[in-house]
Amino acid sequence: MDENNLYKPSIDRSGSRDSTTRHSTNENSPRSTAFTAFLFASALTMLTYTAANLYARSYDPWLTPRFTEYMRIWWAIGKPMLAVMMLLVPIGIVLLLRTRSTSRRLIITFLVVTMTALPVLLGVP
Repeated sequence: MDENNLYKPSIDRSGSRDSTTRHSTNENSPRSTAFTAFLFASALTMLTYTAANLYARSYDPWLTPRFTEYMRIWWAIGKPMLAVMMLLVPIGIVLLLRTRSTSRRLIITFLVVTMTALPVLLGVP
């Protein structure tokens, strides 16, 4: 009956635990939650900023400052999203310094560089 006990980890001949009994403790850690929140916040912010910019550029490719509906939408959405992106950059740098996973570091670095380059490439409202 001991061999079917789910609460006791099974150990094979080599002394290592069976792959079915391994449990990841990193799924609910604060670092994982912070990484997920940063990922979603930066992706949503950049998507909204880019969508508002492309909407304004679809009517006026040079983005001349006129008081039209599309420019008002660009100013109303672009400025807050730019502020949120600039707030997320230092958060991303702190998260970059605190995380240990190489893949997460690459993702955070890409997002921070993209959030910094996006206003330069698309323009500031």
